[in-house]
Amino acid sequence: MEKDTAKQTIDLASLIDTEAKFATVEYIEGFSLVLRFVGKAQLRSIGRACTVNRFDKKTKQRVQDVDQKQFATSFAKVAVTGWKGATPNRLSSIIPMDIEGLSEEARDMEIPFSLEQLMLLIENALDLDGFIQDQAMDLTLFQPGHEDELENSESSPDGN
Repeated sequence: MEKDTAKQTIDLASLIDTEAKFATVEYIEGFSLVLRFVGKAQLRSIGRACTVNRFDKKTKQRVQDVDQKQFATSFAKVAVTGWKGATPNRLSSIIPMDIEGLSEEARDMEIPFSLEQLMLLIENALDLDGFIQDQAMDLTLFQPGHEDELENSESSPDGN
């Protein structure tokens, strides 16, 4: 019996997974973000959309800059799809909040996710935007079998 020695060819384009991938990543104990994987093509698209041209008075030339605030907003819109455990008690450990006037019950109520709420958090929490960008572009977090590692991510700011 002769073995089939014909070489099989594999088309890389047919193997690329374009379906959205999601993962829940803990930022601080009890507070997690639901993230969508952001690939290179999407990142480039966001970067291009946030590029502005300006005139540099020193060099007397036009230069391109990335509008950092617009980039953070655009990236967050794409990458963050929700959160879990966003209570005033938990968030007060990462942003300045006045929760003294809230009852104990209100301090532990979940703050509903919205883009506006997310942007307030990003604007006030030290390096949350960097954390989101790092995690949303880490393909290993979005592959099957990494669910246990996500809840114990070493990249969270308090080392948890």
